[in-house]
Amino acid sequence: DILTGWHKDGMPRLAQNTRVIDASFALPPNTEFTCSYVDFDLSKDSTVHKKIFIPYPTEYKVGERVTLLLTPGDSITQDKELFATTHKRRYQGRGSEQNNIQYSFRRFADINDPEMRSLDPITPDQIKKAFQTRDSLFQIALEKDFKNLDPYWRKVFERSERYFEGMSVLQFYIGATDKEAWQNSGLLDWQAPYFASVNPLIDHAYSLQKPDAATYYYFLYTYSNYKKQEFKSDNLCLNKQGKLSPQEEYIINKQLFSGFPKYMATGSTLQQLMHTNTLSEIEGDYNDFIRSCPDTSLTNLLKRTYDKLLPFETGKNIRESGLMIADSLHLVKGSDRKYILLFLSREQGLPAPNLQNALDFKKCLESEGLVSIVQLELYSKFQSNNTERVKPFKAISDLQIEELRRKGLGAVTILMREDGTILYRQFTGWRFDSKPALVIIQNDLNREDESFNDFLKGFKEGVLGTLLVAAIIGIVYYFRMKGKQKKERNRRRIRELELRAIRSQMNPHFIFNALSSIQNLINRSANQEANEYLIDFSRLLRKVLATSEKKLVPLSDEIEQLQLYLKLEQLRFPFSYSLTVDKNIEPDAIEIPGMLIQPFVENAVKHGIAPRGTGEIIIRLSLQNQLLVIDIIDDGPGMKANAEGGFGIRAISNEFEILKDLYNTEIDITIENRQEKESVSGCHVRLSIPL
Repeated sequence: DILTGWHKDGMPRLAQNTRVIDASFALPPNTEFTCSYVDFDLSKDSTVHKKIFIPYPTEYKVGERVTLLLTPGDSITQDKELFATTHKRRYQGRGSEQNNIQYSFRRFADINDPEMRSLDPITPDQIKKAFQTRDSLFQIALEKDFKNLDPYWRKVFERSERYFEGMSVLQFYIGATDKEAWQNSGLLDWQAPYFASVNPLIDHAYSLQKPDAATYYYFLYTYSNYKKQEFKSDNLCLNKQGKLSPQEEYIINKQLFSGFPKYMATGSTLQQLMHTNTLSEIEGDYNDFIRSCPDTSLTNLLKRTYDKLLPFETGKNIRESGLMIADSLHLVKGSDRKYILLFLSREQGLPAPNLQNALDFKKCLESEGLVSIVQLELYSKFQSNNTERVKPFKAISDLQIEELRRKGLGAVTILMREDGTILYRQFTGWRFDSKPALVIIQNDLNREDESFNDFLKGFKEGVLGTLLVAAIIGIVYYFRMKGKQKKERNRRRIRELELRAIRSQMNPHFIFNALSSIQNLINRSANQEANEYLIDFSRLLRKVLATSEKKLVPLSDEIEQLQLYLKLEQLRFPFSYSLTVDKNIEPDAIEIPGMLIQPFVENAVKHGIAPRGTGEIIIRLSLQNQLLVIDIIDDGPGMKANAEGGFGIRAISNEFEILKDLYNTEIDITIENRQEKESVSGCHVRLSIPL
């Protein structure tokens, strides 16, 4: 009973109290905003106006600087003149309250709150007094200045303030020398509101990403540190002075927490481990986390980090990373007895410890006699006129700084062979210990199998040795060629199976829609029509399954399949279509890859017909210079800029790549809006298939 009908514009008419979360087609905007100067460059007007669809209250990042808190139905406008003159942000309109409280008012729940940090010495009584003052100011602000604040966001800010208080108590306790005074003060009472009520009971409050805001993440991180301090102070702890390694922290967090806190804490530790260890070292923990964590916001974050760091794994080549600096390193192909230490940092200025670290490492290379085989390529962000004073560092270019920012990398340290093969990397600034670096270089220099070299030397001078070497080479060559042939057969077999799998997948949305339409006919007692469409639907499914087994299918089968599909879609929408085949084409004599045309026709129905509920689709097949040219034209709104295709289009793109790999046949495709060349709207897709 959720769907009660359809509007003329193709949108569903829903029952009361029903909320749309997502759909298989573009949903109309329900929220809009206008804000200015959203990027770092303030020299030009960068006003952004957007209308978007959001299903629930959420953060929405605009440019580099601004994160808006939005609720469905909000219509927010920024006071541009105020920002231009004072650099203060103020918003008007529905939804302005939650954004004004986070941008234009005293920042509560700030982990760097100067009033709290200025307390010296910090005593429990001072903290109690500070909490009372904060809470009083906070309540006055909510009742006086932000009385129209949305209840959801009010709860978010209230919870964030509780997180701040709980985090502050734990931080001050961890750093205190007189811990007994804190325990007697009652501030460490686990039943106190800032501990007992710190739970992410609403779906967004715990994940606010505003910089320096005391969110649930910061609270759990501090609680984790508190528990580790308690652990190390235990009388039976044998390593009280030693710092816990990231691996030890990961294990403790895994045992300490449960539910969301466990996944948040362990995910954060894994992020750190990824940047300091090779991915192969933490592969087991990573796979366990991805497999067990049900929160996709956490797993997606970890997957993005994994994919970002994968090109820099040990054994890969720096050329594969895509870094521009690789073109400037003068890599020597085949040279593997010289090394390059690369350091890149986009941090403003060159920190003194980094410079000293580089000079110390250079001296260490000189003392070990390795300075001639290790080339230092060190880059940081500083004024170019300081270059002479900061050698061996060089100034990094603005383009490279932008590249690092875009890739999400702050600092990169890579030890590689002169041919670009990576031996070591880390992404947490240059804390490069010279001893491990020297060990890595020495081990790599000595990696040859010396016993095998001695064996070859023993036979070098004799005929027997020569013959034996020749025989070994012949045997190795024979088995290598045989292995290559088997590997190539397996590769082609895998590609053929991939091709078959792609063709066997029909869009589940279409199947669901077709069955729903047939069910609707049955419910209206249109049994004859329902039977006819069931027959057509079963014929279509049989054809799809049959063609998925074949490498090529007759064009006549593909045309029949298209007609069955369009006939079924007409059951949902009253649109018209025409399918014309040139007279010089013999459909039974021409074979093409199966399920090649249908996804594009389905796209025309989904984006050209469905939003309006009507329209026209034209399909033309012609022969041009030994090419089968297929034109698919609709009269819909056209293709949006930067729009991505659906599942079917992505699958076809994969199929094109596989066909090119298997048969060295390249299928050409062009997709363009009709309004670019014609006086009508719509989308025009052209496929050119070599015969």
